[in-house]
Amino acid sequence: MKKKILATLIFTLSSFNTNLYALSFAQTTLFLKGTEVAPKSIAETKKSLDTLSQENLNDLLREFVKGSRPNRFVGSVGHSKSRQFLIDAIKSSDPDNSGMLVVDDFKPDVAWAQKLYRDDFEREVVPNFKPSDPKYKIWKDFTDHMVSEFDQLKSFTGKNIIWEKKGLSKADEIIIVGAHYDTIAHDKKTLRLKTDVEMPGADDNGSGVTIALAMIKVLARMQLPKTVRIVFFDMEEMGFLGSRAYVEKYRTELKQKKFMGLINLEMLGNDTVTGDTKKKSGNMRAYIRKDQEKGHADDAKLVNLINNKGSKFTQVTSFEVVSNSFNQSDHIHFWEAGLPAVTYSENWEDDFNRERYHTSNDFPEAINFKTLHGSYQFIFGGLLSWCFDIP
Repeated sequence: MKKKILATLIFTLSSFNTNLYALSFAQTTLFLKGTEVAPKSIAETKKSLDTLSQENLNDLLREFVKGSRPNRFVGSVGHSKSRQFLIDAIKSSDPDNSGMLVVDDFKPDVAWAQKLYRDDFEREVVPNFKPSDPKYKIWKDFTDHMVSEFDQLKSFTGKNIIWEKKGLSKADEIIIVGAHYDTIAHDKKTLRLKTDVEMPGADDNGSGVTIALAMIKVLARMQLPKTVRIVFFDMEEMGFLGSRAYVEKYRTELKQKKFMGLINLEMLGNDTVTGDTKKKSGNMRAYIRKDQEKGHADDAKLVNLINNKGSKFTQVTSFEVVSNSFNQSDHIHFWEAGLPAVTYSENWEDDFNRERYHTSNDFPEAINFKTLHGSYQFIFGGLLSWCFDIP
């Protein structure tokens, strides 16, 4: 009985602390006045988005990581805390309910995820390694391990957290901004999951979550002509199952609207010079489908729309367009459904966050906050330019 009381007390205190973290973000005073509410030029738009500083984003990311300790692995206590943090942060950022907040429950498509891992093994491992090869054995064990882990999620309920602000005059024109909020960690030798360790997930994907939450705080105070929907995807680290459920539910609606596409925010806090093979900073990437693939033209239209205007808002970051059908994030389900999408991320080819990726060492202290804020300015500036038809 004492254990039960103690557990209840700990849970209550954890929930209380999580709410405090969200509220501290709410205490950031934000006033938009005059043309900042409905800008008509690049300069006016920049004033709107620059109401949130680099320090504001720094604080928010740290609050999110701290408020979801020890990790955001699917089904964990921290995972539940992160959901509540997002809900509280959205509510505090939009106190007048200018947008609509929805917590969208779903049952994960476990069978699809298991097939994904099995197919990867058959395609990538079987043709290249003999069964006697240690690498074959490691990958075989990893695949079997993941299939077993998914079996435990059959009764789990995922939650995509959605905030949408409808446009006042062109509501059918819509862009979705997405960022996943869960974390994962692997044993580097065996590749098996390590579910009982710290997973701060500052870069992956606290950085994307931070930019998305910052957008909401500004958008809630603006008079949008077009619709912006922001989705915090669950279960990205477990087979991209949150975005899969989202696309399955909303694809018909999106195809009936003037849907520009998904802007997916993934790992936007890592940027080094020492680890960069080109020894550059601020050289981030925007990933779309290969030139010859169906849908490439729609992806290119979306990314060019954002990049052409986004580059006018900051000199800190740039996003080179890479047409390689990058398959490491939630955009893949949009592509499979024939919907446009682009993933804005770090430079996976030249400056990948290898040492911290999917480990317990993905700390806020390792984040390049200058680049994170520059990414916010670039992407959000491009989004607002689309929304307000900024010339």
